[in-house]
Amino acid sequence: PNAQWKALLVLSRLGAVRVPSEIAKLKWEHINFEAKRIFIVDSSKTEHHRRRATRAIPLLPQIEKELLKLHLEAEDGTEATEYVFPQISGQTNLRTYLERIIRRAGVKQWPKLWHNLRASGATDFARKLPSHVAAEICGHTEEIAKEHYWQVGESDLDLAIEKLGSPKVAQKLAQDDGSHGLQ
Repeated sequence: PNAQWKALLVLSRLGAVRVPSEIAKLKWEHINFEAKRIFIVDSSKTEHHRRRATRAIPLLPQIEKELLKLHLEAEDGTEATEYVFPQISGQTNLRTYLERIIRRAGVKQWPKLWHNLRASGATDFARKLPSHVAAEICGHTEEIAKEHYWQVGESDLDLAIEKLGSPKVAQKLAQDDGSHGLQ
């Protein structure tokens, strides 16, 4: 419905940022548009990890676009502040509002709304980057990512068929020692 919600959704889905805990503490000074980085500072989820007290996530073009719109809106209006999302605290319940937005959009609601947006973002990072880099960007360990975030979807299975389905690959797998269960 507005620039704030678009920025929230993009940060959660594409940046794998925790909502509301990390969003509530995000300040404009934490966003470096020149270096294309967003710094997540003092996350309650990672503060007990010495190395993960602050982390950088890439300022992807889609995220940058929505943050710039939000920044312009804040400069023009009533919400000029140091915080990117001044109305949101770590305790703000954004689920109810998101459920309304989803209903109005006519989209089928998915379980664990904010968590699954973040999990999709974390999975995208893991598909394109080495796993240790993806985990670092998301602010968790590879073990936590495997257990709670990384997902295997239909597109992954399609890609596996594409990569492994050629006759040459199938023949090579079949010639292995049989430990793969191929006959």
